Amino acid sequence: MTRKTNMLAASAFSVLTATAALSQQPDDNRLDEAWRDALEDFEGVVTPQQQAQLNLLAYQAAVARVCDGFKLHLDKYAKGVNDIILSNADKLDDQQKLARHTNILLTLGTTYGLFLAEGNAKKESFCKTAADDKKDTGFVNVWE
Repeated sequence: MTRKTNMLAASAFSVLTATAALSQQPDDNRLDEAWRDALEDFEGVVTPQQQAQLNLLAYQAAVARVCDGFKLHLDKYAKGVNDIILSNADKLDDQQKLARHTNILLTLGTTYGLFLAEGNAKKESFCKTAADDKKDTGFVNVWE
Protein backbone atom coordinates (compact mmCIF):
# COMPACT_ATOMS: atom_id res chain seq x y z
CA MET A 1 0.00 0.00 0.00
CA THR A 2 1.11 3.52 -0.65
CA ARG A 3 1.47 6.06 2.13
CA LYS A 4 -1.61 7.92 0.83
CA THR A 5 -3.67 4.71 0.83
CA ASN A 6 -2.53 3.94 4.38
CA MET A 7 -3.47 7.46 5.51
CA LEU A 8 -6.90 7.19 3.86
CA ALA A 9 -7.51 3.81 5.45
CA ALA A 10 -6.48 5.15 8.86
CA SER A 11 -8.73 8.18 8.44
CA ALA A 12 -11.69 6.03 7.42
CA PHE A 13 -11.12 3.74 10.39
CA SER A 14 -10.92 6.75 12.75
CA VAL A 15 -14.16 8.16 11.37
CA LEU A 16 -15.98 4.86 11.73
CA THR A 17 -14.61 4.37 15.24
CA ALA A 18 -15.60 7.88 16.30
CA THR A 19 -19.08 7.54 14.82
CA ALA A 20 -19.53 4.22 16.61
CA ALA A 21 -18.44 5.83 19.88
CA LEU A 22 -20.92 8.66 19.36
CA SER A 23 -23.73 6.20 18.72
CA GLN A 24 -22.90 4.41 21.98
CA GLN A 25 -23.57 7.43 24.16
CA PRO A 26 -26.25 6.83 26.79
CA ASP A 27 -29.66 6.58 25.13
CA ASP A 28 -31.08 9.53 27.07
CA ASN A 29 -28.54 11.77 25.27
CA ARG A 30 -29.79 10.70 21.85
CA LEU A 31 -32.68 12.09 19.86
CA ASP A 32 -33.32 8.76 18.14
CA GLU A 33 -36.49 9.65 16.27
CA ALA A 34 -35.07 12.97 15.07
CA TRP A 35 -31.92 11.21 13.81
CA ARG A 36 -34.02 8.60 12.00
CA ASP A 37 -36.14 11.31 10.36
CA ALA A 38 -33.12 13.42 9.44
CA LEU A 39 -31.24 10.63 7.70
CA GLU A 40 -34.15 8.68 6.19
CA ASP A 41 -33.96 10.18 2.70
CA PHE A 42 -30.18 10.51 2.60
CA GLU A 43 -29.31 6.91 1.78
CA GLY A 44 -27.47 6.55 -1.50
CA VAL A 45 -26.33 10.18 -1.68
CA VAL A 46 -23.00 9.40 -0.02
CA THR A 47 -21.20 6.25 1.01
CA PRO A 48 -21.49 5.01 4.62
CA GLN A 49 -17.91 6.22 5.22
CA GLN A 50 -18.79 9.68 3.89
CA GLN A 51 -21.90 9.75 6.08
CA ALA A 52 -19.73 8.89 9.06
CA GLN A 53 -17.34 11.70 8.09
CA LEU A 54 -20.24 14.19 7.78
CA ASN A 55 -21.52 13.15 11.20
CA LEU A 56 -18.05 13.57 12.65
CA LEU A 57 -17.70 17.04 11.11
CA ALA A 58 -21.13 18.04 12.43
CA TYR A 59 -20.25 16.68 15.89
CA GLN A 60 -16.98 18.61 16.00
CA ALA A 61 -18.67 21.83 14.88
CA ALA A 62 -21.29 21.39 17.61
CA VAL A 63 -18.59 20.75 20.21
CA ALA A 64 -16.86 23.98 19.17
CA ARG A 65 -20.14 25.83 19.70
CA VAL A 66 -21.24 24.17 22.96
CA CYS A 67 -18.01 23.43 24.83
CA ASP A 68 -15.36 25.78 26.18
CA GLY A 69 -11.83 25.24 24.93
CA PHE A 70 -12.73 24.06 21.43
CA LYS A 71 -12.40 25.96 18.19
CA LEU A 72 -12.80 24.71 14.64
CA HIS A 73 -9.88 24.92 12.29
CA LEU A 74 -11.95 26.36 9.46
CA ASP A 75 -9.61 25.30 6.64
CA LYS A 76 -9.59 21.67 7.83
CA TYR A 77 -13.37 21.72 8.32
CA ALA A 78 -13.96 23.17 4.84
CA LYS A 79 -11.59 20.63 3.29
CA GLY A 80 -13.45 17.78 4.98
CA VAL A 81 -16.82 19.00 3.70
CA ASN A 82 -15.51 19.77 0.21
CA ASP A 83 -13.82 16.38 -0.10
CA ILE A 84 -17.21 14.75 0.35
CA ILE A 85 -19.12 17.16 -1.89
CA LEU A 86 -16.62 16.90 -4.73
CA SER A 87 -16.17 13.12 -4.63
CA ASN A 88 -17.53 11.52 -7.82
CA ALA A 89 -18.72 14.95 -9.02
CA ASP A 90 -17.13 14.34 -12.41
CA LYS A 91 -19.69 11.58 -13.05
CA LEU A 92 -22.70 13.89 -12.58
CA ASP A 93 -24.29 16.54 -14.76
CA ASP A 94 -24.72 20.06 -13.38
CA GLN A 95 -28.25 19.47 -12.10
CA GLN A 96 -27.23 16.25 -10.34
CA LYS A 97 -24.20 18.00 -8.80
CA LEU A 98 -26.38 20.81 -7.46
CA ALA A 99 -28.92 18.34 -6.03
CA ARG A 100 -26.17 16.27 -4.37
CA HIS A 101 -24.39 19.35 -3.02
CA THR A 102 -27.65 20.71 -1.60
CA ASN A 103 -28.58 17.37 -0.02
CA ILE A 104 -25.16 17.02 1.61
CA LEU A 105 -25.22 20.54 3.05
CA LEU A 106 -28.80 20.16 4.31
CA THR A 107 -27.91 16.91 5.99
CA LEU A 108 -24.73 18.39 7.49
CA GLY A 109 -26.74 21.30 8.88
CA THR A 110 -29.42 19.00 10.25
CA THR A 111 -26.93 16.69 11.96
CA TYR A 112 -25.11 19.75 13.34
CA GLY A 113 -28.41 20.91 14.82
CA LEU A 114 -29.09 17.52 16.34
CA PHE A 115 -25.64 17.46 17.94
CA LEU A 116 -26.26 20.98 19.27
CA ALA A 117 -29.52 19.81 20.82
CA GLU A 118 -27.93 16.74 22.35
CA GLY A 119 -24.87 18.67 23.51
CA ASN A 120 -26.89 21.41 25.17
CA ALA A 121 -29.25 18.90 26.78
CA LYS A 122 -26.36 17.09 28.49
CA LYS A 123 -23.58 19.64 28.25
CA GLU A 124 -21.33 18.21 30.96
CA SER A 125 -21.20 14.68 29.55
CA PHE A 126 -21.12 15.93 25.93
CA CYS A 127 -18.12 18.17 26.61
CA LYS A 128 -16.37 15.49 28.68
CA THR A 129 -16.69 13.07 25.77
CA ALA A 130 -15.32 15.75 23.45
CA ALA A 131 -12.38 16.40 25.78
CA ASP A 132 -11.63 12.67 25.80
CA ASP A 133 -11.86 12.61 22.00
CA LYS A 134 -9.46 15.54 21.72
CA LYS A 135 -6.89 13.73 23.90
CA ASP A 136 -7.21 10.54 21.85
CA THR A 137 -4.34 10.55 19.35
CA GLY A 138 -6.29 8.19 17.09
CA PHE A 139 -9.24 10.58 16.84
CA VAL A 140 -8.91 12.63 13.66
CA ASN A 141 -10.32 16.07 14.36
CA VAL A 142 -10.70 19.49 12.79
CA TRP A 143 -10.22 21.47 15.99
CA GLU A 144 -7.42 23.96 16.47
